[in-house]
Amino acid sequence: MRRETVGGLPCLVDRRGSGAAACLLHGYGAGMGDLAPLAPLLGDFDWHFPDAPLPAGPGAPGRAWIPLDQALFQECLARDDFSAMVTPDSLRHARRAVDLVAALLDELASRHDRVLLGGFSQGAEVALKAALTRGGVDGLAVLSGLFVSEELWSGHRGRRLPMATFQSHGTRDAVVPFSEGERLRDLLLSINPGHEFHAFDGGHEVPGQVVGALAAFLSGRT
Repeated sequence: MRRETVGGLPCLVDRRGSGAAACLLHGYGAGMGDLAPLAPLLGDFDWHFPDAPLPAGPGAPGRAWIPLDQALFQECLARDDFSAMVTPDSLRHARRAVDLVAALLDELASRHDRVLLGGFSQGAEVALKAALTRGGVDGLAVLSGLFVSEELWSGHRGRRLPMATFQSHGTRDAVVPFSEGERLRDLLLSINPGHEFHAFDGGHEVPGQVVGALAAFLSGRT
């Protein structure tokens, strides 16, 4: 893989001459290299792994798509209610992240017949929002994603997505509770009856069984 700037975001890129481009967004506190080892296991795409635009924060390694108030997050985790995470500042950063990802997707679409998008944790949240608002994505993978709040997503209920969707979530996830995954699953089923949901016995991770299921999901989209 080599480093390139795509749509304004620094990326690790593995071009294989495919007609389909795939992009995976890392989670909070990680970086472009975090999900890159999955590329050889997931299929013959032109792979792109971007770095999020923000430092994760004081004392935290890696990058972030949206700033995270750790104390507030822990309070929300204890209540199993993440609606308080939606603030004017977080929405502003989420819009900026989505705009950056949309620019990356536009550049990929100019060179490829099909574009696939996914993400893990906070990256999954940004990927989902970008797919819903921008469109033009042929497949979407949401790995251990956060529902966040009814208010943030309720405007999308009743729509029908013109794309295939995949989701995974661990039943013992101590970072993003499984209940959040279930809420997100219900949203995605409401806008895509063919939504593919994979629960697994594990935590906040992408285990081998999910990698295999995701590879199968992607296999018809090269």
